[in-house]
Amino acid sequence: MKDDKKRSILIIIILVILLGGMIFFLFVNRGNQDPAKITNKVHMVTDHSRFFTVVSCVSSFISYQSSQDTNNLLLLLNDNYKNNNHITASNLYQYIGTLESDYEFSANRMYQEQVNDDVMKYYVSGVLNPAMMYDDPEDLYHAPQKKYDVIVYLNLRQSTFSIEPYDGSIFEGGAS
Repeated sequence: MKDDKKRSILIIIILVILLGGMIFFLFVNRGNQDPAKITNKVHMVTDHSRFFTVVSCVSSFISYQSSQDTNNLLLLLNDNYKNNNHITASNLYQYIGTLESDYEFSANRMYQEQVNDDVMKYYVSGVLNPAMMYDDPEDLYHAPQKKYDVIVYLNLRQSTFSIEPYDGSIFEGGAS
């Protein structure tokens, strides 16, 4: 009788430990996707809504860059990029450059890559056009344009974004 009670208590303890372990793995690891399951396949953005959302993010960054709004630029700049390059308010423009006047961004191409369950990475290539009024629409086509490539990280769960400068190399070789 005494052995049966000990055995029953031991079985209950083992069941509680197993159930606790299962619950732990279900809830704690749910948000952490296995990196092996992420394909990291880069492909062209086809969702028009997402395309214009990302272009809007880039336009905001350019607006702050044109007005040299250091505080907002530091907020929008990707944290990993800032940490890896030891970027501060005093050396920010050495990494992102300055814009001497107002520009409008026009995206030409955009690729996307899934980083994890929450974050999408967008490779954006476009040009900066001077933001000015032209009497003759033909003048707009002759205005000097600047090539402008960036990476936008869009956190879908938190509805936030960050940006880092990019050399545009993916656009030279294409993506799969």
